[in-house]
Amino acid sequence: IGKLTVEALGIKVNVKAEDVSVTYDGKAHTATQVSITSDGDFFNVDKVSYTAKKQSSTDVIEKTAIGYTAGDFTYTDTNLKVEFTVTDGSLEILPAEYWVETESANKTYDGEPLTAPGTVKGLVEGETAEAVMTGTITNVGEETNSYNGVTWTTAKESNYWHNTEKDSIGKLTVEALGIKVNVKAE
Repeated sequence: IGKLTVEALGIKVNVKAEDVSVTYDGKAHTATQVSITSDGDFFNVDKVSYTAKKQSSTDVIEKTAIGYTAGDFTYTDTNLKVEFTVTDGSLEILPAEYWVETESANKTYDGEPLTAPGTVKGLVEGETAEAVMTGTITNVGEETNSYNGVTWTTAKESNYWHNTEKDSIGKLTVEALGIKVNVKAE
């Protein structure tokens, strides 16, 4: 008496996890999604079983793999012998740019130092940082309204990069005091 044997049909299934790459915006981002495809007949994506993995962050993060491997996926129909090929995904949050704008100001000489504020621009709404102002002039002349770095208050320095090409630096100008002198000859 002979035996009848039916072997499982072998098919290849491709799993591609998403790559998420965004610029820091103060919001949480997650990479977890997968797409599953096969050219094989009889394949039903609903019969693929796996535990979702993820990478998640609000702050800047270097490109970090989600961690999917072929061993994470199984096919529940024993009539198909499925070989999974997995392309893992990743999450990357890039730093946002910031720049500094210092104001210009002028006045007539009065013996007191002239200063003007500066502002850190490009920050995510609701986050704050302050330019450390160093620009000052007392005597007649003109100086650059300089700053020396940034004090990070609610914003995190690690979530930003300084685009110095966008810096806008003002001038401080003190003009001579005009005095009228009457000379009377005798």
